[in-house]
Amino acid sequence: MQQQLRNQVVSMMTTFKPNARSIRGTGEAPLTKEQILRVAPSIFTGSQNGNVSGRYRSIPTWAILEQLAEHGFHPYEVAQSQSQDEDKMRFGKHRVRLRHASSSPMKNGTCQEIILINSHDGTTSYRMMGGQFRFICSNGMVVSEGVLPSVRVKHAGDAADAVIEGCRQILRGMPRVAESIRSMEALMLSPEQQLDFAQAALKARYGDAVPPVTAEQILKPRRVEDVGVDLWRTMNRVQEALIRGGIAYVQRKVGTQVSGTRVVGNRLLRNKTRAVNGIGQNIHLNQTIWNLAENLVALNA
Repeated sequence: MQQQLRNQVVSMMTTFKPNARSIRGTGEAPLTKEQILRVAPSIFTGSQNGNVSGRYRSIPTWAILEQLAEHGFHPYEVAQSQSQDEDKMRFGKHRVRLRHASSSPMKNGTCQEIILINSHDGTTSYRMMGGQFRFICSNGMVVSEGVLPSVRVKHAGDAADAVIEGCRQILRGMPRVAESIRSMEALMLSPEQQLDFAQAALKARYGDAVPPVTAEQILKPRRVEDVGVDLWRTMNRVQEALIRGGIAYVQRKVGTQVSGTRVVGNRLLRNKTRAVNGIGQNIHLNQTIWNLAENLVALNA
């Protein structure tokens, strides 16, 4: 089974680099315009850069968020990709996690969210996908495409109405997400199955490189609520560990060889794993881990 899980992520491997900043509200109230502006100014960009076609229609994401609010969708988290390039900062990719006014916390301590991705540099269409927010750890997950396909809207025509309908479409598909979670909660894993799952997730995170941490480390519970052998809690532990980073490890730094024999400066360095902050990389790894969990449910059906 370990090999099966590894094979599932070979085609989804990518390189992860931290390159985004984000903010999430600390209470039940959605983010304000001022909070969003401080972190993600590209959401308010009212034009596009010169690399887009004449058919491209620029609508500030904020204008769409205002219309979404009229339909009950409110922003609870935003993030913007970081760059030294001024154009990329002004027009670059940003992410908004929305919650509908009708949504309420589930029994497992999560809430359904809709993730909206956009940019104004011609590289990204409006993209909406399903997400889950876990209150106990302030952890945002992304549902795999197999459970709830994303919706894409081009920057053309009446994009605002299409985005609103896309959010509604994702919201209508949320019962499938709830069923997916129930299946994970019902599946109890042996220690070997937990290790296989964690090793497959490490493969998705680090590719062919040797991971700096072990499967046992990313399976370690961070809080009492994380303790359990069911797939849902196992996935949450692994996902949080890989997305958040911060796991301590020791790295051996090899110095310069002298005359081909002696090594100068060989020493141990204490380090911590990096968080996966890049918007695209974060979404990709999140969905990959959810997909691994879905495939494990299927394997044990």
